Amino acid sequence: MRFLRCLLLVSFAGLAAAQSPQISGRVVDPSGAPVQGIVVAIGGSEVVTDATGEFRTLGLKTGNYVVKVGRAPFRPVSIPIGLTSAIRPLRIVLKLAEVRNEVNVTESAEAVSTAPADNLSAVTVSSEELRGLPILGTNYMSVLQEMVGGAGEDEDGVTVVVDGVEMDAKSVPIEAIQQVKINRDPYTAEFTRPGRGRIEITTRDASTAFHGAIRAGLRDSAVDARNAFANARPDENRQLFTGYLSGPLDRSGKTSFMVAAEQENENLQSVVYAQTPSGLLNQQIRTPQSATDLMVKIRRLVGERHVFTVRFDRERESAENQGTGGFRLPEAGFRERSNESEFRAQHSAFLSANLVSDLSFQWESSRRRSASVSQGRLISVADAFVGGGAQVDTRSDETELGLKYVLSWSKGKHLVRGGMDVPDWTRQTYEDFGNRQGTYQFASLDDFRAGRPFAFTQQVGDGRVSFRQRTVGLFIQDTINLRPGLTAGLGLRYDRQNFISDTNNLAPRLSLAWSPGQRQKTVIRGGSGIFYTRLNGGVIRDALLFGRGDFRRLIVSNPLWPDPSFEGGGAALPPALVRMADDLRSPYTIHYSLGVEHRLSARTTVSATWRGFRGVSAFRSRDVNAPWLADGQRPDPALGIVRQFESSGTVKSQSLELGVSGRLSRFFNGSIRYELGRVMSHADGRDALPPNSYNLESEWSRSNRDRRHRLRALGTVPVGKWFKAGFVFFAATGNPYSLITGQDNNQDGIASDRPAGVPRNSLQGPGVMRLDVRMAREFRIPALGGRGPTMEATVDAFNVLNGVNYAGYVGNLSSPFYGLPVSAQPARRLQFGLRLTF
Repeated sequence: MRFLRCLLLVSFAGLAAAQSPQISGRVVDPSGAPVQGIVVAIGGSEVVTDATGEFRTLGLKTGNYVVKVGRAPFRPVSIPIGLTSAIRPLRIVLKLAEVRNEVNVTESAEAVSTAPADNLSAVTVSSEELRGLPILGTNYMSVLQEMVGGAGEDEDGVTVVVDGVEMDAKSVPIEAIQQVKINRDPYTAEFTRPGRGRIEITTRDASTAFHGAIRAGLRDSAVDARNAFANARPDENRQLFTGYLSGPLDRSGKTSFMVAAEQENENLQSVVYAQTPSGLLNQQIRTPQSATDLMVKIRRLVGERHVFTVRFDRERESAENQGTGGFRLPEAGFRERSNESEFRAQHSAFLSANLVSDLSFQWESSRRRSASVSQGRLISVADAFVGGGAQVDTRSDETELGLKYVLSWSKGKHLVRGGMDVPDWTRQTYEDFGNRQGTYQFASLDDFRAGRPFAFTQQVGDGRVSFRQRTVGLFIQDTINLRPGLTAGLGLRYDRQNFISDTNNLAPRLSLAWSPGQRQKTVIRGGSGIFYTRLNGGVIRDALLFGRGDFRRLIVSNPLWPDPSFEGGGAALPPALVRMADDLRSPYTIHYSLGVEHRLSARTTVSATWRGFRGVSAFRSRDVNAPWLADGQRPDPALGIVRQFESSGTVKSQSLELGVSGRLSRFFNGSIRYELGRVMSHADGRDALPPNSYNLESEWSRSNRDRRHRLRALGTVPVGKWFKAGFVFFAATGNPYSLITGQDNNQDGIASDRPAGVPRNSLQGPGVMRLDVRMAREFRIPALGGRGPTMEATVDAFNVLNGVNYAGYVGNLSSPFYGLPVSAQPARRLQFGLRLTF
């Protein structure tokens, strides 16, 4: 306890982030347009400028360096830098080789850039800064998602862009990350999602000098606190191993490589907190998990104008007793196995001083398997307990191809990027053998004791389906420097996907940034754009599985107990169907924003941004064969539930974000953002069925993603001369949830009815607050004949204040837990680590 108090006091003594010494900047051509893909050599390491011409090198020691930039048709440049602390970003203006060598190097002073990619509402995190934050194992994605913000976030979450190409939210090994950007250029036409729904990851470049690191981490529950709903401290432990190595493959230095790997073994436990006929059941269940990821990247420079890069990534995961915890008893768990392989080839050609070509090809294969840990019928008593066999048995195989081509051209005041994007060309095979023994559903414990189930469901027939999903996009984006202090972005994107018949998916986008006055310390930014939503593969799969007739989902209201006694194996029972509406179209959202950014000093900026969006033709579901309210009979008695997937919903969101970043005082250097928002919608998910499918307008209410207030802060801080501390702080009001009767009053087979006149999400959940802290001590290992490797020891404390953050309340009037919390986020946990850098 004394150690934790000391740790807390030290953490609050600095509460912010003093960055490691770094050299960063932007490389531009004679017209002022950014130069993408040019190699910047600094102190034996190399980085490559991104699409905005930016580069950044972290982890440098104080001393003298030479920044070298050179590539035909530009003249080579060498710039001496004396590095004593983090300096302002450099601006390097290149000249053509035919012209006399005249290179201007200036710092950004206190002017705020009007470039769309320089919006101060964006978040940029380098590899060094990411490693300085408290991250549980390798789960850095949860930290990044909190940085994104929340008001208006949609059901699909965020899109991950790796080296300029969209991919699934699969993690890249943390040691392979060079930089992360969030909300960069929110209205660019290059991507399908707006900036707030996009996390852009740049992986490490293969370097011409050998570099590497090895990290080991350990967490054991012996030093953890007890979860609020556990009857004892959990018996858990976690082992983590990560590392990377980068260097040349030939003497010329034109071919180099980077290898990154990580392995994580977690012996975790979930907490069961359920009410059974025998009383309250409170126990902990082992849920071990393991994951291995390997990435190999090779870069080859051909001549001075062509760069070829290939990357291979292999990931395997396994998990036991999934789904258990909360109301779900140990026997109702299932196991999962998955493996994914990805190959990517990329070619960058610098055709001239103002013309760059980028071509990327991607192939990905994945396989997933899940199976129940025990057999038997599943028994579900709403918001009380779930027991019996899990009835899970699925197999999924997916092969995905991706292609992206971008041509960048700069001339005078224009930077134009255009091309083709094929993010998803997929063939998926899915097999569902689940729920073959059936599931009994009870509305309450009293009904269970009396043997009165309100529904019995079962799947019969051939559960195999195979389909191809194709998505193609075209885009063009022009960034125009209209005059000093005034920049406009004009973009147009077109997206087309199969399984949806509409073809008019044009998405115009506009942004404008104006800096009044001569000093240009303030920028006013505004923008608007249309963004189309893709059809989820799960919807296509369900429509094909349950819409063709040879695979049937049977739903029987008020069945016999304990044996439903179907005649003919249920062949005469009305099946439940899933189908897509005939007029299904691609939903779209209209995003808009207006913000003010101001630079208080060379290292401190503040911003205020108002955002909003309106979702049009949003995806939602309804039962088009729901029983009539008058007589309780279905319009078509030969069918059960007919879940129709349609684009008829609406979503509205408004939010105001206030942010401050940089050095706020002599000791504080970090990022703090507060957000006030509101989200309204017609549904809580594309698959959720409303209680009354004949009155959809009554579903308009608060979204279950509507958190009114959010506060986020993060950074790293030196503690004296011995330690560095990093922290992540998150606080937010709770999510709303619905009040339901727990009864199937309308006889539609679903116990989601609400009391008369009560809207959706009328109840308010509790707020959350969490502070995670990292303490790090770095020291150099002596070596003969040169600089030795560096060792860093770390201690991470998650939820260091050990506050109880309830994960949810029960709104079911028929539940014994009505109005009470039934689970909580983890209590305080400690993690120890060592990292060797050479």
